[in-house]
Amino acid sequence: QLRYQGTFEHGKEVGEFMFYKPKYGKQPSAIKTYSKDTDLVLVSYFTKKGKLISKGQLKDRLRTGKWEYYHNNTDAIMMIEHYKDDKLHGKKTAYFDNGNITEEYNYINGNKEGDYKLYSLNGKGEVTKKGQYKNGRKDGYWQYYDQGNLTEEIFFPINTSRKKG
Repeated sequence: QLRYQGTFEHGKEVGEFMFYKPKYGKQPSAIKTYSKDTDLVLVSYFTKKGKLISKGQLKDRLRTGKWEYYHNNTDAIMMIEHYKDDKLHGKKTAYFDNGNITEEYNYINGNKEGDYKLYSLNGKGEVTKKGQYKNGRKDGYWQYYDQGNLTEEIFFPINTSRKKG
């Protein structure tokens, strides 16, 4: 079974490398594209039927920059994440298979930080939950909505003072 194929120049990968798994046959499980001009590697991962699972960039074998993940049964984007040194860093957005946003997070060095929003599937983009994260944990007032109406408000951490504002 062929494991990978590509070209080396002076001991360094250049151009396109295809990686194979035993049950994939001639379909590569991953394609990595190396550049002579940058230390970034473009990578795409595939199912054994050739459907794109995800794509993004690696630097020193660590995820960096924007990564896209795709829904199983369509070509629609399921999630977009941003990385720095293989840790989530920046905005993370998840999508329903119809293309509408389902969730939005922000990360700093792998921890949830800042605004969070959860949307309904009804196509109107209505927020069903929103709040803030601080150091990876829910912080302050979180609001819960049903059909655009505020139904509940909970302060986090739960066992602390509930001064609003």
